[in-house]
Amino acid sequence: AHGEAGVLAGLVMRLFEDGRQEPKEIINDALIFLHAQEQGASVLTRNMKDFGKFLALMPKGRVLFYVT
Repeated sequence: AHGEAGVLAGLVMRLFEDGRQEPKEIINDALIFLHAQEQGASVLTRNMKDFGKFLALMPKGRVLFYVT
């Protein structure tokens, strides 16, 4: 999943980002997203910014968002 996370993070950064986010952060989030997808699990997060973009590219992923 590491290579795929790099590809997904690169796509998100090219398609959606304005250059202000650290690549390391988006790669880590992509790895979490893809690992959960491989396991058939959902991700529970408040990070709507990044995980919403992952879902836009890979709508079969499962993410539950919450607010505090």
